[in-house]
Amino acid sequence: MSTFALWWFKWDGSNYESRMKVGSREATVQDFKNRGFDYLIALDGEGGASNYSGPGYDNGYKDGQELAMWLTFKLQRIQYYVTIPFYKLNSASVPRGDPQGQFNDSYWHGWIDGVLSVADSNRRGFYWSLEAAGQFTHGYDSGKTVDKEFIEDLSNYVRVNHSLRLIWIPAFRDRTIDDLDNYTDIKGYRGYFNYVFCQPNYYQNSLMRDGNPYSYEELKRRVDWIYEGQVYMEIEVDKAILGISENCRCGVGECCKEYASHYINAQEDVLGGKFYHRAYYFSTDLRVIDEMEEYCQNNLGERYV
Repeated sequence: MSTFALWWFKWDGSNYESRMKVGSREATVQDFKNRGFDYLIALDGEGGASNYSGPGYDNGYKDGQELAMWLTFKLQRIQYYVTIPFYKLNSASVPRGDPQGQFNDSYWHGWIDGVLSVADSNRRGFYWSLEAAGQFTHGYDSGKTVDKEFIEDLSNYVRVNHSLRLIWIPAFRDRTIDDLDNYTDIKGYRGYFNYVFCQPNYYQNSLMRDGNPYSYEELKRRVDWIYEGQVYMEIEVDKAILGISENCRCGVGECCKEYASHYINAQEDVLGGKFYHRAYYFSTDLRVIDEMEEYCQNNLGERYV
């Protein structure tokens, strides 16, 4: 069994800094280990918060090396995965290269080589940061797609050439089961990744795009879909349970804890236990994990992580 925590960082214009906290202080690696996490996934929101020097292999190499030098210092004594940023800094629509072109000599090829130029025995692999669930056949932005040959070459470069692992965390958003079957590329493309953690987005959405409620029964259907697809699940919560407005479907407070706990209930109801591998999104404050641990042990009689 392995547990993965999403560990957020950002570029402040001149340096990198961690966004992860325990209340007012910066979270340490030991804080994550104390809460039962085996791995960290260092990410920046699909690329929008990591430095971007410009297009092309050489700039990708420079940017990847820069981040790797910081992460090697920052994430000691725990194994971790490094993002492959898709979008440009401060952009949610412009890629760092052409994902319909060749992987070889692209910005992302350079990024990977730049990261790997910094030796670190704790680095286990990479995280493909684009979350769009249908990106390989239906598109991620106005019909634009990531070419199959591109992701195949990227996957082989990471997994075969360098014997590292590759992760993808696609988002369901408000899609119905029919949408997941007919629109997403998750099941067809899972073979290019070592781990795929699906985001049910139940905590965030009260309605599906067909207008029907996103009910607990629908969450269980998604857990079954994930399991039958031979992939894994991301467990979702955020600082709304601390009274800080973020993305919870019911606002803030105890109701958010209940919705977050449904991820644990649904796994138990459908699988008889938790997924063997799990990723955890909890915004940027480890107090969220502490609150959910207490809530789940008091109300469900088991651990959250």
